[in-house]
Amino acid sequence: MMMWYVGPKSNKLNLWLKNKLKNLWRTGRIPKLLWTSVGICNFQETAWPNFLVWLVIKKELGDGLYFRKRMAQVASVYHVEPYQRTAASIVLGLMGSSARVASPKPKRPKPKDKRVWASIVDDCEEVIDTMFDEAQRRDPEFRTTWVAVVDGAEHQLEVLRNAAWARGIKIVIICDIIHVLGYLWDAAKALVGDPQRQRQWVDKRLRRLLQGEVSQVAAGIRRAKTMRRRRLKKAQRALLDTCADYLLNHKHYLRYDQYIAAGFPVSSGVIEGTVRHLVNDRMAITGAHWRLRSAEAVLRLRALRCSGDFEAYWAFHERCELQRNHLSKYSGAKLPPTSPSAQSQAGRPILRLVS
Repeated sequence: MMMWYVGPKSNKLNLWLKNKLKNLWRTGRIPKLLWTSVGICNFQETAWPNFLVWLVIKKELGDGLYFRKRMAQVASVYHVEPYQRTAASIVLGLMGSSARVASPKPKRPKPKDKRVWASIVDDCEEVIDTMFDEAQRRDPEFRTTWVAVVDGAEHQLEVLRNAAWARGIKIVIICDIIHVLGYLWDAAKALVGDPQRQRQWVDKRLRRLLQGEVSQVAAGIRRAKTMRRRRLKKAQRALLDTCADYLLNHKHYLRYDQYIAAGFPVSSGVIEGTVRHLVNDRMAITGAHWRLRSAEAVLRLRALRCSGDFEAYWAFHERCELQRNHLSKYSGAKLPPTSPSAQSQAGRPILRLVS
C-alpha cells in the first residue's frame, strides 16, 4: 500500500502537489519504485520538502512530465494484387525529378478488405498475434503469399519470426524502404555539405539498393568514412557507422530486387496512413491529455470505423446491452409484453381511478 504525507492540509501548495503526485501515480507516469522511495521519506510540515520531491520526480521523468507520449502499436491486414514496377520508377517516386517522363503508368492496385488495429495497452507480441490470427482466418490453407513490411526494429523482427515459426507459416519480411532512405539521408549529410550533391549521393545509393547491392553500398559507406576520418567529426562518423550497420544487419530483409520482381510492396504506406488518420488525428490534438483506458477505447472505436466493422460491432453491442440490462433480470430471459392489450385497444381505459 502506498503511503504519502505532504504537510498540513491548510497549505495550498502541499494540496496541489499531493493531487499531482496522486494523479501521476494512478495514470502510471510515476514508476512504483520511485513512488515508493518518495512515500517512505519523512516529510516535515513545510512546502520545501515537497518541492524537493517534485524536483526529484521531474529529474527522473524528464522535462516532459505532463506531456510524455506513449507509443501506439499499429498493425494492418489486407489483400493486394502484385504490382509490377521498376527500380527507376520507385526512385522517381521517392526522390522526384525536375524532368518527369510522360509515360503511361500501370494502375496501382488498391488494398482490399483492410483491417487495422491500434493499441497503447497491448504490447507488440499481442498485436502481432492478433494480426496473425486475422490473416490465418482469411487464408487458413496458406494459398497466398504472406508479406510483412516492417521498419526494421530488432524486437519487432524477432516477434514476427517467432509468431510465424509457432504457426508453421512462411512469410516474407521486408524492411520499409522509407526507413532505409532516412538512414541514407543521414549518411549523406555527414559526408556531403552541398544539398544538391547530397541528393545525388542518396539517389545513386538508393538505385543500387533497389538492384540488390546492399553489401556493396554498406562497404562503400565504411570506405568513405575511413578515407575522410580526419575531416569528419565524431557525430558524423557515428551516423555513417549507424547507416552501414543497419544495412548489413538487415540485408536479409533488403532484397529489393527480388521483391520488385515479385510485385511485393516495399513501403509501409498503409501503416503510415493508419498512424496519421487513426492515431494522430485524434490522439495528438493540441491540449489533449488521455488516460490509458479512455485512449484505448477511442482507438478501438476508430479502428472499427476505419475497418468498416463499426455497424456490425454496434449491433453486437446493443444485443449485449439488452442482455445485461434487461434479459438477465427476467425469468427465461424474455421481456414482458409492453404493448397495450386487446381490451385496452378496444376502448377500455388503461388506468382506473381509485377513490
